[in-house]
Amino acid sequence: MDLTHFRMVVPPDLTQPVLDLLAPHDRVLNLVVVRAASVPDGDAVECDRLTGAANGVLADLRGLGVDRTGSIAVDDVDMMFSERGERIAAGLPGALAHAPLWAAVEARIRKAGTYPPSFYLLSSRASWARAPSAS
Repeated sequence: MDLTHFRMVVPPDLTQPVLDLLAPHDRVLNLVVVRAASVPDGDAVECDRLTGAANGVLADLRGLGVDRTGSIAVDDVDMMFSERGERIAAGLPGALAHAPLWAAVEARIRKAGTYPPSFYLLSSRASWARAPSAS
């Protein structure tokens, strides 16, 4: 079971909309709220999400402005024991069960700042293959 942990600091006026977004999802596990946990003014909201279904939730949280008015930290969960989580994961289509969190992929690429040599080789080969032929 691939899980992503979301840890957020949310302004109090956004806490309820965030909870309304997360609570109904069956693929959200361990939803926790700690009111007035951050200085200045902020509530801590944490949850675990099946990674394959996390892309949409992250986009929705950013759409609410959590990343602009608070913060969102995202981590991989190395291990969790949950029969409920295992049942949910077993019901996911294979592609969704193992889909990456695209924001994390992009962040790793930006952090590294470089691409492996194979990237350039494949890019040039793809460009060459698309080039119009001189007739």
